[in-house]
This record gives sequence, structure tokens and C-alpha cells, in this order.
Amino acid sequence: MKKLLALVMALAIVFTTAVCLVSAAGDDGETPVTLGKSYTVAKKNGPATYWKNGEGTVDLADDGVRLTDGSKSNPRGDTLDYTALNGLGDEGNAVVVTVDLGEAKYLDTFKVYICTNSGWGIGTLYYFRVNASLDGDSFSEVGVKSGEGEKADPDATGWIPYVQTIELDTSVNARYVQFEIFTNGNFCWVDEVEAYEGEKPSFSDTVIDGEFNEERWANVSWVTYDGYTKGTWQTINKRGSYTYKTALVDEGEYIYFGGVVDTTGVTQIRLWFHNNPKASLYTHFVDIYTDGRDNPAFIRRNTLLDGNSHEAADGKVEYKIVENGGVTNVEFRIKKADVEINGAYEYIPQAAVDGFSNLLGAEIVHGNFDGKNSRNFPWVHWPVEPESAYQGLIPVTNHWRFNDVTYNDVTGIINKLHYEQQEDGHLRLVTGGTDHWPSAYYYYEEAKVYSVARGTLNYEFTADRCNASIVFYFQTSDGTPYAFPISNTAMGITEEQYNASSGDILPGTYSGSIKLADLVKSKKLMDGEAFPEADATELRFVGICIFPCGITDPNGGVYIDKLE
Repeated sequence: MKKLLALVMALAIVFTTAVCLVSAAGDDGETPVTLGKSYTVAKKNGPATYWKNGEGTVDLADDGVRLTDGSKSNPRGDTLDYTALNGLGDEGNAVVVTVDLGEAKYLDTFKVYICTNSGWGIGTLYYFRVNASLDGDSFSEVGVKSGEGEKADPDATGWIPYVQTIELDTSVNARYVQFEIFTNGNFCWVDEVEAYEGEKPSFSDTVIDGEFNEERWANVSWVTYDGYTKGTWQTINKRGSYTYKTALVDEGEYIYFGGVVDTTGVTQIRLWFHNNPKASLYTHFVDIYTDGRDNPAFIRRNTLLDGNSHEAADGKVEYKIVENGGVTNVEFRIKKADVEINGAYEYIPQAAVDGFSNLLGAEIVHGNFDGKNSRNFPWVHWPVEPESAYQGLIPVTNHWRFNDVTYNDVTGIINKLHYEQQEDGHLRLVTGGTDHWPSAYYYYEEAKVYSVARGTLNYEFTADRCNASIVFYFQTSDGTPYAFPISNTAMGITEEQYNASSGDILPGTYSGSIKLADLVKSKKLMDGEAFPEADATELRFVGICIFPCGITDPNGGVYIDKLE
């Protein structure tokens, strides 16, 4: 394919003369702030490599100019108007263009222009992500859009220019803008990247001493939470984990709390306290809301030593929350007396994003704090013993285990596993990883035993931007364990929905029911092996294993809504 593409491209460039459409302004006449600005090009996990023809007479390497020169919607991709990267599909890689605006600006609109040609194996846009930074070192995601976008030239055939746009509700302040472009193929032809200036957002804050005290946080010991182990700030509207760091400072009669979250749209901050060794749960919590409610900041205390029943407590919370450069900075102070602290205490931070004011996956945070399985901070609506809670066959627990996979000197890991509460109240299990086929697995505390004659397995799950494999662990009547995948002939999965070489279910949403009597008669799709206990009268489920396979987009993953 590479040799064919090189030959065809060389002939096309020799025998065609391209027309360049130059337009420095956007579709509405507004000039992008990226126009003429310097930039760098790379692959997401390494330096850029570029396409050139076999003779080396045509080289579409980037020249440091063309991606911000205002020339876009070019009608032919076989011209020097494009930067053409190759070697992407082999690595499941994205193109990363980082633009330096020279100074920080508030931005609300971002565009990327690419060119495709299916006949030559140059694919369409799969997703487009924008990251922003003030210092050029620490970047935060501010927007992501899936899909190919719109045709920049509706009449184009063969070579087809596309534009994809991300528009933000609230502008972000950034000097450096990173355009992440993924075509899910070996090649990517980039035409132009653009960012447009927006209005400076306004915030209503209760300010501590008029401003942040930079000296207070200069030399503190920050605690960082990330991934599935220490903190998933999840909502219905935003998938994925947000890394954040927090610190606490004692100064006389006050406690100062500082936090930095690598996303915007934080609508609730909660700080839990445990200050009484006789109390089995938390003793107080402090809440701050930014969703416009009349009472945005308050303190509550637990009236029970062995349970959860909270009431309003006296005291004032002074706070400041500021969004800047795609991150949220938080600072507040309370009097120790208002949370009845006069000695040792523990604390755990919590937050919500985009208006959903519960910490989803909270038992993961509260059950695994600083490596200790503390029971002082369970989420108030969840059981103290998370291992005893299930939604069907899905355990609601922080005791999942993980298998890393190393292949060709690259290690694939599970980098998220959490629960997202949906609008109908059920919890969705979310897991995702990096390259290859790492897995998350869980062994039940006790086997779940079901009658083959009467039992039915109901399922609903989505493999989003990755392949998936879901495997049940069973146990025979004499205690012998064995595994069997949900990708079997009883599932009704077609050949088009299944990868025969890897044994994985392809991306998509799957739902239905399997009678256990049909399950024990079924065969694996991968090798045709029969269920090991075809004559079983009961099935003993003893565990589950989930493989999110070959993820190239970190927002992808396996979403399980029902296994029961």
C-alpha cells in the first residue's frame, strides 16, 4: 500500500497543477489568532515522520509555516500546501500540532482542516482534541469532537477537504494551543489549524483576602489523585478521570485548603473530615457550589458516631474558584472550631463537574486513601462494605485487579476504572487502557449460582473506540475454574461485529439476553470450542474479566450498563 501510494502520488504531482485557495479569515470574516504564529508538529508518542515519493523529489514535510499561513480548503492534497504525516497506523498514533500564540488569550473556537482521499488510503478524521496551556509544559484538555466534520468544498471528489470545529461555552485562557488530530489510519494530510478569540469569562467569587496567597502554597506537600486509584471526578456529561492535586495548611485558628483540577466546569467542592476516633464514619464536611444556588457554601456535621445523619453546622466558608488555562484553581478557609478540630484529623477532598453534584466512583477514592483502606469516608449513599454491593454481576467495589501487557517493549495498562451514575439511577461501569490488551478482573467473594434451566443472562455494553472482550470465570461442581467469553454463538454477534484474529468484539453497542441453557450449548467465536459444561444443571459465576483492547483514543473504553 505504501509503495502504491508513493507511485500514484508522484504521478499526480508531476501531471497536475493545483489551485491554492487563500483565505486568512474564517468563514465569518474573523481572523484566527493562530494566523502566522509559530508551531511544532509531532506524533503523539514521538517525532513526526513525513511522506515523500519514492524518488525523494516530492517531500511533504512540514515547513513551519503552512499550517498557520491562512491558506486552507485547498482542493488538492497532492500539493505542497499540505503537511503529510505517515507511519501513524502502525503505532495507532495521532498528529499533534502545538501553536505558540506569543501571549495568553481567551479562546472559544478551534478548527482543523485536513484532506482525505479514500482511493489512496488517506482516511477521514476520527477525532479532534484541543489541549491548552499557559506555560507550554502542562496541557489540559478543553474540548474533543469525534467524526469527520464538514466538507470544506461540498463539490470536491477524490481529494476532499474537511473542516472540524470545536466551540466552547466558556473561553479558556491559553498561550499554547495543542491540536490533536487522529485519522485512525497510516496517513494524515493536514491543511491548517485555527483558534479564535472569545470573551473573557466573568466569575462571581467570595475572595479570601482579595486574592490567592501564592506564598501559602509555594512550599506545601501536594497530594495528587489520578486514574482509578485515587479520585475520579465523574459526571453523566463528562467521561474519564481528571487528575487533581490538593493541599491543606494549618495556620493558627484556620485550615486553608488548596486544589488544582485539570479541567473546567467544576460545580462542587467538598472536603470531608474525621476528627473523632470513636466515630466510624466522617464527622463533618464542607460544601462549596458554583451552580448559582442561594446558599453556595456551608458546613454540615454528622450527628451519629456509627452511621450517617448530617445536619447544618454554624460557621463561615470563605472561598475562591477560578478557571484559567483549562484548569480550575480552588482555595478556601474555615475555622477549626467550626469543624470541631482540636487535635488530629483526617480529610479527603471531593468534587463534581458540569452540574452533577455527586462524586461518582466515590468508594474508590474513599476506600483507598493514601494506600490505606480507610472506612471513615464512605460515600453517604453507598454501603460501608463495597464488596457486598453488586448491580447484577457487576461488583461495586474498589478491589478490582489489573493485568498489564508488554508487547514489543510497550506496556499496556488499565488507566481508568470507575462507575458513572446514569440519569435512570443505574451505575455504568467504565474501564479503559492504553495499547494492546490489558485487563481488569474481579473474583466474587462468593460464587453466584444460577439454574441453567431457568436462568437468563441480560447484557448491555458499549465498546467505544476500541475492541472489547468480556470473559466470565466459572467453577465446576468439584471446584475446577474455567473461563468463557461473552463473544460466543449464543450472543447473536455476526462476523462483521467480531475480529476473528484477535477474538475481540468490534466497537459498537450490544444488548440482548442469553438463556443459560443456550449458553452452555454455545461455542467460542474465536476457536469454536464448546462450553466446558454442556450438561451442567447450574452455573457458578465466580468472577469477571474485561479487556479494552487496542485503545488509541484515551476517551475510549468499555462501558457496561447491564450484566445480570
